[in-house]
Amino acid sequence: MPASNTSVDYLIVGQGLAGSLLAWSLLKAGYSVHIIDDHHAHSSSTVAAGLINPLAGKRLVKPDNCEHYLEQLRTTYSELETFFSQQFYFPVKMLRLMKEASQQQFLKKRQSDPAYYELIAESFSANEDISPFDNKFGGCIQQQTGYLDIPLLLNSFTQFFRDNNMMEFRQVDFDKIKPGDQHIKYQQITASFCIFCEGYQATSNPWFQWLPFQPAKGEILTIESDQYFGDKIINRSKWLIPIGNNRYRCGSTNSWKFTDDIPTQQGRNEIKNNLGRLFMQKPDYKVIAHLAGVRPATRDKKPFIGFHPEFCRLGIFNGFGARGSLTIPWYSRVFTESIKHQRALPDSVDIQRFYP
Repeated sequence: MPASNTSVDYLIVGQGLAGSLLAWSLLKAGYSVHIIDDHHAHSSSTVAAGLINPLAGKRLVKPDNCEHYLEQLRTTYSELETFFSQQFYFPVKMLRLMKEASQQQFLKKRQSDPAYYELIAESFSANEDISPFDNKFGGCIQQQTGYLDIPLLLNSFTQFFRDNNMMEFRQVDFDKIKPGDQHIKYQQITASFCIFCEGYQATSNPWFQWLPFQPAKGEILTIESDQYFGDKIINRSKWLIPIGNNRYRCGSTNSWKFTDDIPTQQGRNEIKNNLGRLFMQKPDYKVIAHLAGVRPATRDKKPFIGFHPEFCRLGIFNGFGARGSLTIPWYSRVFTESIKHQRALPDSVDIQRFYP
């Protein structure tokens, strides 16, 4: 618990990946922070695989700002690894298998585009031998891919924040948050601003529930096998990530209709069926973990960043969906610089785009 009458620059609600990296960015910029978290009770970050893949969908399209995302994630995660003396980011090449023959036209188009040269190393034709994986439609080797060990990073952040009296575990009572013209009050805490980083729980936030969230439930498995599946991430719609010690993460499902964040037998079966289709022969493995979480996706596939149009002391940093490991480091910097230098946020992510 904070000392009575604690005063800080920023009160942050939620210590998932978004809240943690934003807090880190604000601290580096010289601001004081205090974080309130509900023990990650509804955080998708704690169950996410942390996959980093710049080329999305069957058309293999890279996002706007892709180079900025990649440069900033390397800078941020390297900095955190040095600070915490832990490895969090694991650069791993990806074996990208086409799901259907029509994808080959998109792959050829990307390979002829100089903007994609650093992302695609080589391609292979259909039915080339890439044992033990099934290769009906060809594919490529992607570069600048990998994964982030999000639970390990969040645990390190939690220890750091608590050791420095910057964090407490409790449920936030919205009725007790009192926004004013000069500051906000929450019980014994006075802050210049409060920024909500609650993930999909923001759909119940009284100040930001007007934003068009489109949360999606995802499930992943961790498996163990004596068979060697190689040292690359395997991706054909669903993915398989080698994490060491004969273990792999595989997933994920994507459901827009759900009632809870509990793993389901349907999700388990979907992942196992897709996993089997990656291989020429059914692999031998055992499931050692089955997790589920709800991604804070948005209707326009863009993050929600900025301050409330009426309550200017209340902000939000949310809506990063399945690409948080890739994009949050850069957007943390963008938001912090916007605050520090009073710069406008990019129109594409500023929440003002939805406010009449």
